[in-house]
Amino acid sequence: MPNVKIGRNSRIRRAIIDTGAEIPESSVIGYDAEEDRAPGYTVTDSGIVVVPGNAMPVDDETLADVAALH
Repeated sequence: MPNVKIGRNSRIRRAIIDTGAEIPESSVIGYDAEEDRAPGYTVTDSGIVVVPGNAMPVDDETLADVAALH
């Protein structure tokens, strides 16, 4: 992915990663909602983790709007 840094040995599932995001080495994202919220990531009601390039919260309605554009 261009303009995204994902550290070595990271595990990611069910995530949207925004441009400019930097994920540290050995990160685990999308496996435990409470752990995903700790670094400030948004976790939607449906379990999608949003890793922002900036600090902008996203909810399920916003995700549906974005998906409708594509």
